[in-house]
Amino acid sequence: MSRVLKYIDFVAVLCLVEVAALASVAYALSCCFAPAPTACLAVGLGGFWYLQGRRLYAAWAEPPPSLAKVSVVIIGGGFSGLSLGAQLQKAGAVDFKIFEAAHDIGGTWLANQYPGARCDVDSDLYSLSYFQNPAWSTRRAAAPEIHAYLKRFADAENLWPKIQLKTKVADAVWDDAAHEWVVTTEAGAVHRAAYVISCCGALRHAILPDLKGRDSFKGHAFHSSQWGAAAPDLTGKRVAIVGTGASAVQIVPEITDAAKDVYVFQRTPNWFLGVGQKAEKKVPWVERQVYAYFPWVQRASQALKFLAMELMALLWLVTGSNSETFRALIQKDMEEIMADRPDLLKKVIPDYPLGCKRLLLAGDFLKALKKPNVHLVTDAIECVTPDGIRVRGGSDVPLDVIVYATGFDIEQSICGFKAVGRTHPTALHGITVPRFPNFFICLGPNTVLAHNSVLFMIERQATYILDCLRQMARGGVVAVEPLEARAEAWQQRMSEMSQSRNFVSTACQGWYKNADGGNFILWPSNLVHYWWLTRKVDLLRDYAMTFAPGRQ
Repeated sequence: MSRVLKYIDFVAVLCLVEVAALASVAYALSCCFAPAPTACLAVGLGGFWYLQGRRLYAAWAEPPPSLAKVSVVIIGGGFSGLSLGAQLQKAGAVDFKIFEAAHDIGGTWLANQYPGARCDVDSDLYSLSYFQNPAWSTRRAAAPEIHAYLKRFADAENLWPKIQLKTKVADAVWDDAAHEWVVTTEAGAVHRAAYVISCCGALRHAILPDLKGRDSFKGHAFHSSQWGAAAPDLTGKRVAIVGTGASAVQIVPEITDAAKDVYVFQRTPNWFLGVGQKAEKKVPWVERQVYAYFPWVQRASQALKFLAMELMALLWLVTGSNSETFRALIQKDMEEIMADRPDLLKKVIPDYPLGCKRLLLAGDFLKALKKPNVHLVTDAIECVTPDGIRVRGGSDVPLDVIVYATGFDIEQSICGFKAVGRTHPTALHGITVPRFPNFFICLGPNTVLAHNSVLFMIERQATYILDCLRQMARGGVVAVEPLEARAEAWQQRMSEMSQSRNFVSTACQGWYKNADGGNFILWPSNLVHYWWLTRKVDLLRDYAMTFAPGRQ
């Protein structure tokens, strides 16, 4: 009887919560033409009550099946791989391994240790939701601090026994008869697992420009991602930074005081946000203490910043008058800071739409360009000589060091090993691949972000993968692969959604376009939309399934 009464109380509370959620959403709709803060508050209240209702429901729902019997190989020890490992462990999985090719975990944040390397979203948004960091020291966390956070996460989740460092995967081959992947490392070790999850990361395959004479240079030359191992002391040196993308924008302000001369070779200018704002702005001690003792305050801050980023993306990613207005405001900021250098101003203002290329955080980059020892070179590079770089027209720039801040091949980085399934892959939801059974990708096609924290996508994809494994365990399914028609429809949908976005403009060549000029990399909508599409795995609709004997 007491259980019945408890159940009735639960249903009553759940109904009240759902009514509160619906009322808040209705109020939000009524505020469409009200001041933005009012509407945002209403949306926030609706979301809060909805989540409370879901938590109450989850407490009474059927417990998910244990994953104690599944075997998984995770390839990559960055945010994605560690997040998947933690979620598998919480789900009861014991037979899983995390293979990391480097000498330590960290992924992008271990590999990229160049001066000024830091995340380009607010630090509040750069924590996993279940492992908050109230102690970020700056508004844009630096690479060493993010790397340290990941190591603390691995400690807290007891992942080290599952991690195998200096273990590079050579290939993974699907064994159709055994319903298993055969994973071979470069050292020759062979591992069998029912599932393979590729968490190789999007910033892995460095691009070196195809320049005549590149290997003839007698000084030091290296890609920005090789800084830790290859970079010499720059004091008194003549340094070239080839490229003006996200890495270059962070490097240049950090080296101008030490180097004798810095030559910045620019092919295409960029639009900059936050002109004049220091990327390393300190987080006040009081704020850190409040976050530490009152975690809900940090979560509220994260929610507001997340919403702000989503709303801002509507201004600059979507074609139309809003984008043009936002572009005018950004251009005004850039013109103001470069007003005393008209010779540079005409070189740094782009002639393409906002969002055609990645919108960068300026930090001190534009100010650094005005220093007397910094030279912005916009003439095309003709070749690299033993003593420097020759630009079109025959002028030689004598150099001691060349840094290629020329980015990464995202398309090639998606899978960092040879995977042999049944055909060339596309990816449903950017996660699962037709004819590659039991194979999952984190940050696959069309799931990399240009406007918000990529950790949101990583967590959503980890949740989707765990849901898939649980449904398979509950139904006696030994192998799944997305239906080709569903995957092709997804890719077509991504292409159609991208057409209203500035990044498909033909006015520039962004890093997120494939060889055909299509958007293969970026998620073309808001993040709530991705959450909605991946909130539940539908095996019956989206997947071909192979059942264990006697379970079909």
